[in-house]
Amino acid sequence: GSDILTRLIYAIRPSLLYVFVALFFSVLIGSILGFLSGYFQGFVDALIMRACDVMLAFPSYVVTLALIALFGMGAENIIMAFILTRWAWFCRVIRTSVMQYTASDHVRFAKTIGMNDMKIIHKHIMPLTLADIAIISS
Repeated sequence: GSDILTRLIYAIRPSLLYVFVALFFSVLIGSILGFLSGYFQGFVDALIMRACDVMLAFPSYVVTLALIALFGMGAENIIMAFILTRWAWFCRVIRTSVMQYTASDHVRFAKTIGMNDMKIIHKHIMPLTLADIAIISS
């Protein structure tokens, strides 16, 4: 007979690939919007957080099934539906982390000396939030 575990591992590969692709893009979109919302705050924060509230107000699996019914069957459409329903949670968590680090002294000092916002995000905030992103992605 053939080894059942080997056949099972071979059969599950496409499913795992789809899950990792959807997770990667959900985290990417959530991270970008979370960084923008947490760092710039004000109107940008309010706008992005209202979009997150709308996305999180409905059960994600029901919305995912509705989007799959709307887009049609297919691996790409299923991945897109999962991405569209999962990014808001990542955005909210990363926003909280970025707001915490933005209030720290070294970021305020960098703003005081006139450092560019994107450079502050890249040099001072992003390295601190990478651990948080890795934890929520797992």
